Amino acid sequence: MIETNSLGLFYKGEDGESVTVTVTAENTNFSVTYKLTGQDRAVLGEGETIDFSLDKDTTLQLRMTFDFINDGSGGRYTVNLEGGEGGEFTKFVKQFGNKPKIRTFTFNAD
Repeated sequence: MIETNSLGLFYKGEDGESVTVTVTAENTNFSVTYKLTGQDRAVLGEGETIDFSLDKDTTLQLRMTFDFINDGSGGRYTVNLEGGEGGEFTKFVKQFGNKPKIRTFTFNAD
């Protein structure tokens, strides 16, 4: 899997390639929800992973909402995206106030 833009929110991999997403929290209570194309919104438990496979006929979007539950500053989430055929990417979601942050990751396959 490779990143396909400079913002690091678009990825491309092989048809059928597995993708694993893990999230860790620093200086905040863990509170993450997500919605993957074609699925219902779900709560991601601390220590759980999001696993899916790429399909050349479908563009997948993974929309993640990160809540910050702390004194109002210093929180951060680390998001690791790993392709089964190679490629590992780390993204950070930093806290600015107590408002949730939303990130949408887009995946395509050849």
